[in-house]
Amino acid sequence: YPFNLGISYYTLGRYEEAIEVLEEARTRNENVVPVRLYLAASYVHANRLEDAEWEAEEIQVLSSTDTLLNLRNTLPIVDKAHLEKLISDLRLAGLPEE
Repeated sequence: YPFNLGISYYTLGRYEEAIEVLEEARTRNENVVPVRLYLAASYVHANRLEDAEWEAEEIQVLSSTDTLLNLRNTLPIVDKAHLEKLISDLRLAGLPEE
């Protein structure tokens, strides 16, 4: 369950630990976009902007419809503050608005 653990670490602000487990989750299946979303956001906080940008590019290759607008409207995140933090981090990673 590295993905769930990665989300937990990201939410707690433990970004290095989030990166470690999310990278593990990505190696298990490179096509899972939610893993890459949280990994890109965690890279932003770890000051690894090139890695964050690369993940954002990979997200667009896997799913060109995953824009910030689309994610804001479709991600099943009830906590609005968490959703806005994730969107903000993904914006810094370079995910397009629309």
